[in-house]
Amino acid sequence: MENKKEIKIHWQPHPGAQTLCLEEEEIDEKLFGGGRGGGKLQPLDSVVYTPFGPKKMGDMQLGDAVSCPDGTVARVIAVYPQGVVDVYRVTFEDGSSCEVGLEHLWVVRNPKKIRFGKREKGDRATRWEVVTTAGMMKRLERHSLCIPLTAPVEFTVTSKNSQTRWPIHPYVLGAFLGDGHIGEHQLKLTSADPEIAEQVSLFGFLPIFTWSPSGSKAVDYSYGTAALLPFKRLGLSGKRSWEKFIPKRYFITPLKMRWELLRGLLDTDGYADSRGHSSFTTTSQQLAQDVQRLSWSLGFKANITSKIPSFRYKGERKKGRLAYTVWIKGQSHEDMFSIPRKKARAEQPYNGKTGGERGRLITSVRFSRRAEAQCIKISNPSGLYLTDDFIVTHNTDTGQIWLVHPKYISNPRYRGLVVRRQATDLSDWIDRAKWMYQPLKAEFTGSPAEIRFPSGAIIRTGHLGDKDAYTKYQGHEYQRQLMEEASHIPSEDLYERWVSSCRSTVPGLEARTMLTSNSDGNGRVWLKKRFRIGSEDGVPFETQNGKRRLYVPSTVRDNPTLMNDGKYLAWLESLSDPELKESWLNGSWDAFGIKGSYYGDLIVELRRKNRITSVPHENILPVSVWFDLGMDDSMSMGFFQFFGPQKRMIDYYEMTGMGIEHYVEILREKKYMYDTIWLPFDANVRELGTGKTRYEIFKSLMPGTDVRFVPRVSQGTGREVLEGINAVRSTLPNCWIDEEKCALCIECLENYRHEWDDTLQVFRPKPVHDKFSHGADMWRYFAVTSTLQQTMNIAKGEGTRYNGSINPSPLENRSGIIR
Repeated sequence: MENKKEIKIHWQPHPGAQTLCLEEEEIDEKLFGGGRGGGKLQPLDSVVYTPFGPKKMGDMQLGDAVSCPDGTVARVIAVYPQGVVDVYRVTFEDGSSCEVGLEHLWVVRNPKKIRFGKREKGDRATRWEVVTTAGMMKRLERHSLCIPLTAPVEFTVTSKNSQTRWPIHPYVLGAFLGDGHIGEHQLKLTSADPEIAEQVSLFGFLPIFTWSPSGSKAVDYSYGTAALLPFKRLGLSGKRSWEKFIPKRYFITPLKMRWELLRGLLDTDGYADSRGHSSFTTTSQQLAQDVQRLSWSLGFKANITSKIPSFRYKGERKKGRLAYTVWIKGQSHEDMFSIPRKKARAEQPYNGKTGGERGRLITSVRFSRRAEAQCIKISNPSGLYLTDDFIVTHNTDTGQIWLVHPKYISNPRYRGLVVRRQATDLSDWIDRAKWMYQPLKAEFTGSPAEIRFPSGAIIRTGHLGDKDAYTKYQGHEYQRQLMEEASHIPSEDLYERWVSSCRSTVPGLEARTMLTSNSDGNGRVWLKKRFRIGSEDGVPFETQNGKRRLYVPSTVRDNPTLMNDGKYLAWLESLSDPELKESWLNGSWDAFGIKGSYYGDLIVELRRKNRITSVPHENILPVSVWFDLGMDDSMSMGFFQFFGPQKRMIDYYEMTGMGIEHYVEILREKKYMYDTIWLPFDANVRELGTGKTRYEIFKSLMPGTDVRFVPRVSQGTGREVLEGINAVRSTLPNCWIDEEKCALCIECLENYRHEWDDTLQVFRPKPVHDKFSHGADMWRYFAVTSTLQQTMNIAKGEGTRYNGSINPSPLENRSGIIR
């Protein structure tokens, strides 16, 4: 192992930046600015899934969001036109397919050993590998191959009125598509499970009468003509059983709604057996195809079979209508059902004998046509995104090679560590490393993964997802530490705590740290300062404590493949936006910005004034909390303290899918001295399930704390959000924000932006509703309250004093609306 020639990795660095980064071995800390390039060739009419629904490959532009198979969202960071090329169709066992070029990349493995439970040590067949379409065709001549399943795909809802867009609760829709009769003048549900009728009634569908035929366990529930109206709006009234379908608008709904739709379908016409198999049967071919597509979007694989059933009637055997069965395989089968008898069967452990639950088998790759195509590169390090039929299709290799330097990897006492912001972000890094480290006979075990080499050397993986994550590495010794996507680490303080574990007592193994990053993310500010980006690029420099640091910049010019692509370079040179051109062509750390951001410029100014920094909690000052109560139980809360005119944001918390009790528990755990809790006005709406408002629930769980409504402005004018945004813009410059505890909120403020009109090529005067909206909306509620209090104090001759609460005044009525 001491001879470098004995180690041959499936990758070689390009001359220039990559080679320089790997050769500079006497550097204590080095930052490598990852180059841009690479892509996946697909025809322009292929589908790419985005958080807002499917979009044609030919319509993809720089900055567009795309859905990744790990459940995250990435952005398009490069687009490469390819002209007219040969296109091949890849078909899978469940009937799904997509078209790609021969150079297209895939993550695949041979599922044979996994299907039959024979996980032989070191068997290449059980490992994920990255191959081209051409390479995949050759492998298929001798082996079976499969691609990974996607995680459930989340879609972002931009509609203000969900009741208009989705007039029927998805569970109710699924139940009536399964066991319902949707006539022109009659609506009926037939079921032997009273739980289904009870569930339907929770959403306003109350039967006007019930009837049970003699000798039958099933009960007919009949509903009034008014209940038919939403079905008519969806085009479902009058449809017979073999004509039913899922309306298109229900495919692009929040994840929680699509799960409810699947449960409604499977609670009625679904089946679960003790082996963990789930299926749905219908006489409608269209409905079967729709359920298949719905299952794909939830991370399952699904195939369809058909047969003509037979039955006996009055002693005679008769044939029924052709029936279609959707066989659904994957993880979390118990989540498909809500009624106890089916859910209990689905919870049985999967025995794995029939295989394929961990991937989609590829059945064929054949030439399809010649078509105009293009490639895209996305910001997710794995490069994986979702295309037609929710198919998973495939960069930071420099750091992976750096970790296995021959001198280190041959030493049994060598310990390496690689981290990213979140543990889940490393899953694709590990899959890539399995392929890269294959010649080294590395073994991957455990979770978080641990990589062991024949010499006894070990590389561990981890994350820095919270402020205390670094404590997992305290007291350890790591001779090499790699931080991927370093700009996603919000503060230098968190990095320094982590890097304190990089030390060595092993002779001949020096302690070294390497970071890889692009010029985006909240951490780009401290990275630029720490590595003197812009003034010491490519030149090692020494710090006051004697440590040597180096920033190795990398741009498109360091990639020979892209430099030979005249069309791509010409396109980059022609960009009219100077900021985009600097960022994408020259890799500038100064030019990055969110186009259309409402507050991006203000965040930059706050950083310049050092107002985004460590903001300590003052024990003698009370804390006021502002909430945003979002869709699907998504909530965010910001913690503020006030001292004279100073507004200090000291903490922030955000979570999805938890009840109010969870947030009250978080409030108690923080042990702040609370003054006022501010809730948006819609917290006064009664929930159908409990009959209580969120305001009443907070009051009961937080006795002794003042709970109030955020005042409303411009009710009924349609300008409430825009006036709130203006309030944030006037309030934000006078605030201090804690850089570490409020990192997620800062990211929300930076990314809160105008909608883009693709037709007119202009920004619309309203914000995008996505994951960044929660923190931004919370800030809007705070700013509206703060601005009103300041106005009231000035009117009273009290200057700009703000004490965190608003006293009752003639300006505010009981509903919290400013007149």
